[in-house]
Amino acid sequence: DGSDPYTRRVTAVVDFGDMLQTWVANEAAVGCAYAMLDKPDPLAAAAAVVEGYHAAHPLSPLEIEAVFPLACSRLCVSVVNSAFQRHADPGNAYLTISERPAWDLLERLAAVHPRFAHYRFRDACGLEPCPSTPAVIAWLRRSAAACGPLIEPDPRAAPRVVFDFGIGSLTAGTPAVWSDMGLCARKIERRIADAGAAVGIGRYDEVRGVYASPIFAKPGNDGPSSRTVHLGVDLFVPPGTPVLAPLDGIVHGLADNARPLDYGPTVVLAHEAGPGGPPFYTLYGHLARGSSGGLAIGDRVAAGAVIARVGAQAENGGWPPHLHFQIVTDPLDMRGDFAGVADPAERSVWLSLAPDPNLIAQIPGGVTAPAGRSGGEILEARRAHIGPSLSVSYRRPLTIVRGWMQHLFDADGRAYLDAVNNVPHVGHSHPRVVEAGRRQMAVLNTNTRYLHERLAEYAERLTATLPAPLRVCYFVNSGSEANELALRLARSFTGSRETIVVDVAYHGNTNAAVEISPYKFDGPGGAGAPPHVHVVPTPDVYRGVYRGQANDAGARYAAHVAAAADRLTGAGARPGAFIAESMLSCAGQIVLPPGYLAGAYEAVRAAGGVCIADEV
Repeated sequence: DGSDPYTRRVTAVVDFGDMLQTWVANEAAVGCAYAMLDKPDPLAAAAAVVEGYHAAHPLSPLEIEAVFPLACSRLCVSVVNSAFQRHADPGNAYLTISERPAWDLLERLAAVHPRFAHYRFRDACGLEPCPSTPAVIAWLRRSAAACGPLIEPDPRAAPRVVFDFGIGSLTAGTPAVWSDMGLCARKIERRIADAGAAVGIGRYDEVRGVYASPIFAKPGNDGPSSRTVHLGVDLFVPPGTPVLAPLDGIVHGLADNARPLDYGPTVVLAHEAGPGGPPFYTLYGHLARGSSGGLAIGDRVAAGAVIARVGAQAENGGWPPHLHFQIVTDPLDMRGDFAGVADPAERSVWLSLAPDPNLIAQIPGGVTAPAGRSGGEILEARRAHIGPSLSVSYRRPLTIVRGWMQHLFDADGRAYLDAVNNVPHVGHSHPRVVEAGRRQMAVLNTNTRYLHERLAEYAERLTATLPAPLRVCYFVNSGSEANELALRLARSFTGSRETIVVDVAYHGNTNAAVEISPYKFDGPGGAGAPPHVHVVPTPDVYRGVYRGQANDAGARYAAHVAAAADRLTGAGARPGAFIAESMLSCAGQIVLPPGYLAGAYEAVRAAGGVCIADEV
């Protein structure tokens, strides 16, 4: 009505269909704008909103395209409104509560290319992320015979060896190898020579552990992640190997991406997918410095022309010498650079932007890493063929494919600090342990019915670390089996099955071990303590019966063990065994109070029982 600039109404004649389309997209965009606030990966949060909205109210391709700019517009409206409200009512902090996160988000979204956001949202709606990619792929398939070689010698005909650099690969080596590019280069060179090959192939769409540098790190809404999915094909050849244009093209970009573990010198060529077809691009990375010096942006390049040479490790970003070749369907306005690896959470988007390089490379057998089973498929197979008592942890189970030192790595290359696994006390994949096992299994792997000096030597070395009375070993397969045997020994010696156990203790998953494990028999599906099992309180000075660090807490808890032994003696029985973990695990990693075991052991032994220290 013109009374002030904030309430002035502007009318226009619009097409009703366009207006309805904008309204629907704006509704989704408003949800995206506020879902993105304070998120480490705002685009992922927005994509989840778009996916949910589309499932309930399908969005058209034009509506999907409008969501990101409309969400940014909503944030602009929000900060302007906050500024006006702050001016109109400076004492009301609530009116500007979203101003700071909205400004922060706007500044972060300024670095997001709008077309990438559009592709991310198309992917969330089940569409091909980059709309031009299917046409480019179709043209390249029709034009396969016209594609020339990428390097000399031609990898399509030269002897070659395919590398498996995947996270769980044996040939990729351990993370210790990944961190030493010089060692990686020597191993790759040796492998090519041993195979009698001229070219080594590094695969497309392969999740690799080598991308551990901070430059590949990426924030995620459920924790940090790394860009680990390889988007091109690697051709490992000696430095100086000529790099050829496989198709006619125009020089689109030239750059020296000189950061450590970046591309180094890079060439990007532009092409067209036939007359009137969409443009696409080819990227050549890890080149020799100065080897493309005769090229300039805009130059026409004929198929078969030498455009550069493969760089040495000192000049190619620090990598083993190779050509990284990649097809790009939308460079997102970049010239001499483009992502060569992707976040697994955005995999389908980046594979649309960087389709299979073998469409041009034409290497027999392909260059794509085989797809493993998804976590859901593995879980389904487990449910069909593996008993449910072997449970899986977490609401979203982890697919763990490698262990190294204190870390476990999942199928996407994310590292987890392993504070759960209770077996590898010297870390995962300890090289001395692995090598010792390899050497022995290469010679002999049998049971103990035959004589072998190593078995006797091991027993001697082990018992030499123990107190004098402990001089006999029984080698068993597991902690559960050890406790089973300990119970048999105690019952044979005492003639009694009566067993005193600590509350919430866990001693294994065999029948006898479960019978003496309150963690199991008092837990879900448990039937309570058997008549011959007698439970004493957990010696917990934090939450237990006797709290605080009093000097007599150990003695007071030990008195419960003595009382249980006395009750058995008074009933005309005797304790067969008292079993206790040296640190209570399932009860909460409880350190036993001083004097507890000494007092408990003394009482049990005085009553004629045997004491079992469960070291598991």
